[in-house]
Amino acid sequence: MATNTIRRRDTNYFEKFNVSSSSWDILAHWSFNSTGMSLLVESNEPSDVVQYSFDGKNVHGDLTPGMPSQGIVFDNRIANKIWFRRASPGRAVLVRVEAWRHNA
Repeated sequence: MATNTIRRRDTNYFEKFNVSSSSWDILAHWSFNSTGMSLLVESNEPSDVVQYSFDGKNVHGDLTPGMPSQGIVFDNRIANKIWFRRASPGRAVLVRVEAWRHNA
């Protein structure tokens, strides 16, 4: 009896990064176009604001500890990379990135 093996490409991404620079740095890059993603700053310090960009030039949002924007989920956001920077100089801040693509 033959068995069919279905091989699927992994279309999930997970990584944690320390964001320490106040200049744009491409930290997250994955090998597929996502259909969704989540971003979370893992800090309790109100001053540990991390900005993100989808083009490495413009601020598209920020992650602010203790505020609703501490974690953001994007549905139907097509991307395969994201840049981060600290809003103001300071110690490194841990950021969690998850991205996924739904296979039809």
